[in-house]
Formats: sequence, C-alpha cells, structure tokens
Amino acid sequence: DLRPERAVVEELCRQLDGVPLAIELAAARTRSLTPTQLLERLGDRFRLLADRSAGSARQATLEGAVAWSHDLLGPDEQQLFARLSVFSGSFDLEAAEVVGAGNGLDAIDVDRVLGDLVERSMVTSVGGAGGRRFRLLETLRQFAATRLAVAGATAAVETRHAGWVRGETAAI
Repeated sequence: DLRPERAVVEELCRQLDGVPLAIELAAARTRSLTPTQLLERLGDRFRLLADRSAGSARQATLEGAVAWSHDLLGPDEQQLFARLSVFSGSFDLEAAEVVGAGNGLDAIDVDRVLGDLVERSMVTSVGGAGGRRFRLLETLRQFAATRLAVAGATAAVETRHAGWVRGETAAI
C-alpha cells in the first residue's frame, strides 16, 4: 500500500512550497533517503538539497538559486526581504511597515519596496477576508532569516516584531 508514502511525498512537496527545483533536488536525494527521512531533515533544507556534482551552483543547489534571485535585488529590497523573515505566517502592510521600517526605510518606502518584492516573486500576495496579506514561502523565509542574522539585525527586527505583536494582541 503506497498511500502512507504518497501522503509523505505530498507533504514534502507542500513544505518545499511546490518549487520545482527544490522538488527535483529532493527527488535526487531518494537514492539514499526515504521520503520520511527527507521530510524529517527539511529544517536544514539548503544543506539537504545541495547537489554539488551538477552544473553551476545556481542550478545545482536550492540555496544557489535563491541567492541568485536575492542578488538581483537592490539594497532596499534586500534589507526589507531580510526583515520580513521574522513573520512565520502572513502579515499585512501595516505589520510590514512597523517591522520593516528603519535604517533609511520609512513606511512609504516599505510599501513601495514590498510591491517590488511581490513583483519579483520574493514575497507572495494573498487575499483574504481581512484584505491583502503577504507571506514569504518557507524556503525564502529561511534564506532571508540567514541574511538578517549575517547583517547582525535579527535582535532589533525581532524586537520591533514583538512590539507589533503586543500592539495587535492589546487591540483584541
């Protein structure tokens, strides 16, 4: 009966955000890992889904493909992209403005740059009953979080995020 295995493969695809390159790299790992083992190891997806023996790093690794897209972003886009990694789920424009502003980016800049990130498919726009919301695919969120840490800005952005969460909670 392949039903349990099929469910694991479907979950793998879901957790890989349906990204074809990520799914292809995961499929290549089935030479040594079962789908369940792959799913258990997705916390470190960039190391797990690296095939150093194939072509260029941009095509051979998930991290290389994401880095290539990231490197095409301007400085403001890179900065906001990294800051948005503190959201584990979806967020609205107001939340992005509170968390993303600073170091030369004001609320108007955040609105403009967020639109640019959506156009470049680095941030996903999702509609809902409460209006337009945004989210980072988990693969992109993990990459952005690494960039935020490298910039030494994680604590400051997490503090702004926590302040925003407290404000939202108080409003309920």
